[in-house]
Amino acid sequence: MVPGRHSALAAGKRGGVFLVDLGALGGVGGQKGTVDGCQAYGGGASAPVQGGGTVAYLPCTSGLLQLRIATDGGLRKGWQAPSTVSGSPLIVGSTVWSLQQDGALIGLDAATGARLATLSVGDASRFATPASSGNALFLPTNHGITAVRLAP
Repeated sequence: MVPGRHSALAAGKRGGVFLVDLGALGGVGGQKGTVDGCQAYGGGASAPVQGGGTVAYLPCTSGLLQLRIATDGGLRKGWQAPSTVSGSPLIVGSTVWSLQQDGALIGLDAATGARLATLSVGDASRFATPASSGNALFLPTNHGITAVRLAP
C-alpha cells in the first residue's frame, strides 16, 4: 500500500515495478506508473513526503532502490544502494534499515542513500524484515530474534 493513496506498488522477479490504483485496476496495461530494473524479493517500505507524494524503498537484487511517487502517480527512480544491500527495508525516522543474509544490519540515510551504520547481528533469510518498537529494532535471524537499541 502507498500511504495516503488508494494505491499499491508491486515489484517482482521479472524486474518491473507497477503502481496501481486499487479502485480502478484497469487490467493489463492499466497501471498508473511503471519503472524497470528492480528484480525484487521481499517486502518494500513507503512513507509520505512533506508537500505531497510518497517515497518507497524496494529490495532489488541490484541494491535497495528508492522510488519517488508523484501526486499524479508518476514514478521516478531515486538513489540505489550497492548490490550488497538488498534486504527488505524498514523506515525509522530518516533512516532506512536493511538486514542482509550475511547478518549485516545496514542503516542508510533515507534522503541520500549514504551509509550511516553497519552492525553484525547474525545471518538471516532472504525475506527477513526488521521491525521496530520504541527505540529498538527487532531482527529475525536464523538463530532467533536479535534486538538492537537505537540511539535517541
